Amino acid sequence: MLVFLEQSNFKNIEKITVVLGSACPHRSEIISLANKSKYDVDVLVNVSNMAELMLEHDFAIGAMGERRGNDVLWDYLR
Repeated sequence: MLVFLEQSNFKNIEKITVVLGSACPHRSEIISLANKSKYDVDVLVNVSNMAELMLEHDFAIGAMGERRGNDVLWDYLR
């Protein structure tokens, strides 16, 4: 998603916050992209205030979370 946003021409993006789980296998790559971005990008890892973060932002893009059996856990939707 960061690569797509970087190639886009959006003029009204003030800030991007990326929230990762502690086991995210691509963390270093995402942090590198964030550091090089033309946008103001924060990368947060293993947050405990997801609901608060979502209230502070205009929209969210989610990805698969932790899997347990056939269930995907979306902690911030509980």
